[in-house]
Amino acid sequence: MLANYFRLNIPQNVIVYDYHIEFEPQIDATLVRKALLYNHRQAFGERMVYDNMSNLKSTTLLPNEETDFFSTRKTDNTQIRIRVKRVGEISWDHQEMIRLFNTQMRRNLQLLNWNLIGRHYFNPAIRHSLPEHKLEILQGMLTAINRHDSGGILMVADTVHKVIRTDTVLQKLQDLYRRDSASFKDNARRELTGNIVITNYNNRTYRIDDIAFDKNPLTTFERRQGNISIKNYYREQYNVNIRDDRQPLLIALPSIREQRAGQPKEILLVPELCNMTGLSESMGNDFNIRRSMTQKTQQDPNLRVQNLNQFIRSVRTHPQIKQEMNKWGLEFDEGLVEVQAKVLDCEKILMHGQNKDTASAFDQKTGDFSKEIRSKPMFAAVNITNWTIVCTQRDKHIVDDFANTLNRVSRQFGVNLNRPVIVAIDNERTSTFVDACNSVPPNMQIVVVILPNNNKDRYDALKKIFCCEHPLASQMVVQRTLTKKQMLMSVCTKISIQMACKLGAEPWALDIPVCS
Repeated sequence: MLANYFRLNIPQNVIVYDYHIEFEPQIDATLVRKALLYNHRQAFGERMVYDNMSNLKSTTLLPNEETDFFSTRKTDNTQIRIRVKRVGEISWDHQEMIRLFNTQMRRNLQLLNWNLIGRHYFNPAIRHSLPEHKLEILQGMLTAINRHDSGGILMVADTVHKVIRTDTVLQKLQDLYRRDSASFKDNARRELTGNIVITNYNNRTYRIDDIAFDKNPLTTFERRQGNISIKNYYREQYNVNIRDDRQPLLIALPSIREQRAGQPKEILLVPELCNMTGLSESMGNDFNIRRSMTQKTQQDPNLRVQNLNQFIRSVRTHPQIKQEMNKWGLEFDEGLVEVQAKVLDCEKILMHGQNKDTASAFDQKTGDFSKEIRSKPMFAAVNITNWTIVCTQRDKHIVDDFANTLNRVSRQFGVNLNRPVIVAIDNERTSTFVDACNSVPPNMQIVVVILPNNNKDRYDALKKIFCCEHPLASQMVVQRTLTKKQMLMSVCTKISIQMACKLGAEPWALDIPVCS
């Protein structure tokens, strides 16, 4: 078998020296620390890596255990003392070196011109477009290097994806204003606060913490050369022309890491230049969107191997990456790690009256055995004689069709299902559902509640009643899943199995042989 790991070959008999870095006075800005230290890079030789904080590793041995370097900060001409303390020696196979290997790998992805979005790097050349859903899927790579038992130092590599909506945050705000202009500000804050957006001019992600309705792109801010409007700033810095001068601005508070880097103020973002990431609740519930995304993101094993080999080839053959890794004596194997594996027989699905010779085998390639159990009685069935359906008056018209179809598929499983007691309520308020569920007689075996939508608060309230306050087996069904006639038989099959299991049935069993 092939695993999604690449072996990292490391040099032998080479010592790495570990140094602790201190700045006096203390420097908070990451870029400034790096620039001041790199003024003395020749003292550490070519093989040096600095984590931009307080740790430096090099194969060069400084003559003294403590060495002071001095650099001048350009912003105010202050002389900064950089104290370098030798902490110790580290061999190449030491666990501490794992940090160096991962730092170099992130550097490799930067040299490939991949974009850092959030915590992962994405290949700008691979974008899966779903124009019918106004979505774009970015493809990237997750990498992590670590020591593995009997395997040495390996890098795991796995494909990651990020969903970007092609419509901008400004279009979302305009849509909210058209729907309800009177409550626009409250609705905008409720819809957007907490969401992650990505800027289309530098591919950085931000979390929206608030919306500044009192600011717009014409708002000015102060910088060294004088005041400048946000609109002119983007024109100068990114050659981007902002069209809507009246749009409010998004507020993103800096992360702890950004505060350490010297950015304590809030960040103002222009909605026109931001795209939403991830799927909204309605998108996540859309079967067509999920199916389209699955087709773009799920790869068969052969294609995964091909993509991983292409990725490591680009790393191994890139001239600058090759040069930097050669300095450290590092090199990745050109192929994936191979492991010996044992192929086990597929499990046998036992239904009522079957044994291992007559049972159907589970097809691992499909990952589904619904065909094998269809029209066969459960391994141990139950009878459901007393049960209730709770629904709204508006949804009462689908109850007969649902109950009849459920009865038909249940009989095939050996589950005898009597006619239910139907409780129809006047409205879909959570309190009305709660009152109806509390009034269900305790002699009922199970209660089926047809919910008008997937409102989580309502679901949690009803489950709390049936689990804690009025203990009864319960089955929640969203009304939308029962309105698709062509799928009703399949839906009822799954619901029937769930209901029976909650009442003690055993739908199937597995024949698992004893290992020799």
